[in-house]
Formats: sequence, structure tokens, C-alpha cells
Amino acid sequence: MNAELHIVVEDHDALREMTVAALAQPGWRVSGFDTAEALCEACAALAIDIAVLDFNLPG
Repeated sequence: MNAELHIVVEDHDALREMTVAALAQPGWRVSGFDTAEALCEACAALAIDIAVLDFNLPG
């Protein structure tokens, strides 16, 4: 797998933790965020290739 792929996951705490763990298993670098604001703050520091978003995400 491509260890350079960076996936950002946002969602409910338990679902976010399970999804991050599942996506990290192939060796991908994964970050989870709980709000749109947290994602926006991180965007400046992270090279984001894919974002998985919850349409009902706060913010």
C-alpha cells in the first residue's frame, strides 16, 4: 500500500475511531477530526489527498 496517502476522516467519536483504525491497517497515514473547524486548522499543516466527510458534521 501507499504509505504516503493521507486520508482525513471526520465523524462521531466512536465511528471516527473505528474508521481511522480500519483505514490505517493497510499502512495509510490517517487523521481523524471531529469538526470542520478542526479540519480547516489542520489543512495548512497536512498534505490531504482524500477527505471523508459526514454531511451532518458540526460546523
